[in-house]
Amino acid sequence: MPLDRLADPLPTSLWTARLEAGPEGFQAAGPRGAIPVRPAASCLVAPQAGDIALLHGGAPHAHVIALLERAAGADTIVSAPGGGRLALRAEEITFEAGLRLSASAPEAEFALGRVTLRSTAAALVTGTATLAARLLRSTARSIEQQADRLVAVVGQRTTRVRDADILHAGNTMTQVEALALSRSGSAVMTARQDIRMDAERISLG
Repeated sequence: MPLDRLADPLPTSLWTARLEAGPEGFQAAGPRGAIPVRPAASCLVAPQAGDIALLHGGAPHAHVIALLERAAGADTIVSAPGGGRLALRAEEITFEAGLRLSASAPEAEFALGRVTLRSTAAALVTGTATLAARLLRSTARSIEQQADRLVAVVGQRTTRVRDADILHAGNTMTQVEALALSRSGSAVMTARQDIRMDAERISLG
């Protein structure tokens, strides 16, 4: 018997039918008219109109036990019947996508012991990003930063430059509340016009 033709169902029988869109979800054609159907708790693949389903029971509603054939061009969507939480538990879980992997949620939270991300290119686009860590290490051959404004507040800062430290700026101002100390093997200061030093006492040599 073709799967899309209905065998005479009994209230406790298993039968097959092609699902149709109904006034409140999906329905299947029965011998006495359309019978509303709903997914069984074990049917995690969301039904769609045009699917051929294995059903159980009859009026007032039947349950979709499994989907035998999908409608042409239909996507496979895994969902928990009736809503609620869907959890996957296993020793190891692997996600593989041939073209693209997408995730969408109003809020996401990951609690992991250790995370390793490997990618040829990565981009983060967000309104606000907050990173909190006891120790943050960043290693790269080249680091580029672009911003209209950069503000850093630290208790103590130590910077070690092995080769050259070059600063290009329209204006630069350094304000030190206590002691400003500069040591070098040789120092050169060049100005196009004036060099001004203002203090109660200036000692040279």
